[in-house]
Order: sequence, then C-alpha cells, then structure tokens
Amino acid sequence: MRYTDEQFDELLRDMARQEDTPLPPELDQRLEQVYARLDPKGQTVKEGEKPAKRKIFTLARVAAVAAVIALCVASMAVGALAFSTERIVEKEVPVGPEIVEMGDSGLSIILPSSWRGKYVAVADGENCFIYEKSIYDACMALGEEAGMAYPAYSDPDKLFPVMGRVFWVDLYPEQVTAEEYYAEASAPAQYLMCTERGALIRHFNSDVQYPESADEFPGYTQEQVDAMREAYFSLTGDIQFAYQGVTIAPMDNVTEPAGS
Repeated sequence: MRYTDEQFDELLRDMARQEDTPLPPELDQRLEQVYARLDPKGQTVKEGEKPAKRKIFTLARVAAVAAVIALCVASMAVGALAFSTERIVEKEVPVGPEIVEMGDSGLSIILPSSWRGKYVAVADGENCFIYEKSIYDACMALGEEAGMAYPAYSDPDKLFPVMGRVFWVDLYPEQVTAEEYYAEASAPAQYLMCTERGALIRHFNSDVQYPESADEFPGYTQEQVDAMREAYFSLTGDIQFAYQGVTIAPMDNVTEPAGS
C-alpha cells in the first residue's frame, strides 16, 4: 500500500498519540523524498541527482525519527509532525477561570476553574445568585408544589430553588462607603466597591443551604442527598472580581451584621 501525503501525515499523527506503535515502513523513503527535493540553498534538485552534503539529510532524518519516537514512547499526546508542507504542534491549553458577567453592572465574578460544571449563575434584577448545580437541579425538578422552589422577586413566573445558594452579589442602590454599609448590614456581607449606580455587595448565607436528610428531597435517596452536600462543600477557592475588565480588591473583609 502506498500512502498519499494526507494519509501519511494522519498516520504520523496517530502514532504521536499512541504507545508502542512501530514506525511506518515508508518513513525513511518519505523523508528521503522530502530532503532530496532541496539542495543546501533551498533549490530543487533534478530527478536522478543526489542532493549535496548528504550529512544534512542524514542528521535531519535522525532528528525527525527521534521526534516521532519520543512522542510515541512518552505518550505525550501533544500533537503530531506533518512532513508534507508544514509542521503542526497541538498542545493542551490550560483551563482558565470561570467568569460570570453580572448584567450591565460592569462587574465580573471570577470563579476558580475547579467550579466548571458545578455551579449555576442566575440573575434576578440587580442580583446575581451562584448555586451549587446538583442541589439547584433537584430543587427545580421538584418545583414550587413540593416547596422546593419559589417565585423570583422581579418575575413571578421565574422560579428560584430554596437551597443550594453559595453566595450572591447585588447592586445596593445608594453610593455608600464600606463603613456606612456595614453599620446598617443585617447579614454577613463583603463590600466590593462603589460605582455611579451604587455599591456592589457580596452577600453570604445566614441559613443552611444544603440538605442533611433525604426527607427534605422527596424521591431522592440518602446517598444522593449526601452527594449533593459534598458537592456543595467542594465549591471552595479564591473568588475574585473585576469591574469593567479591571480586577478589584474588596475594600474590607467579610463583616458580620451590626450588633452581632
């Protein structure tokens, strides 16, 4: 069987992704053809003539073979070498953070990459709620009739779960300082910054947001409920914020309600 350029390149790509794959029998011949086309100055060599400085070809062939073997043996799966017209290297891109845009407030909530697929972000007016996904899904599946969801404040037709909230951010409609806000706070909160439209505040739960017993979730087993609780507590890590694309530092740490 004789390979076309495309078939040969694909074969080498497959080799680079697998372990213990023998080199194709046409490798030497193919490399010979590639390097035989050029002389040291990059000019095409006529058919029947041998390229000048044979050592250049020999070293290049050895290097190419070594590269393919290294990819195969190490099973690095980072790409492939294409010998027809170009060299292609595909590499894994690091997983970045999860970014939630909070409506038109200009605020971005930056969650750890480990949260990917484990949370749900829901907007309600000037609020942005972050929920643990498995609890959110279970509550929404059971619905309002089972007492596991309630209508949103801004839209009665929109339901929110009764559990699973990790934290939420809202736009306090007044331009206040951190000290002024904390003096009136009625629940744990973190003052983020003040904008032309008001102060951005991160709120924390003052009640339990995860299930303890299967009795709280009709139709769910205790094992499923335990998994929900574990998933809820797995949402940890540094949470950051950016305003209009610029990272901001909260002006104060989490403060308990006044008088607590």
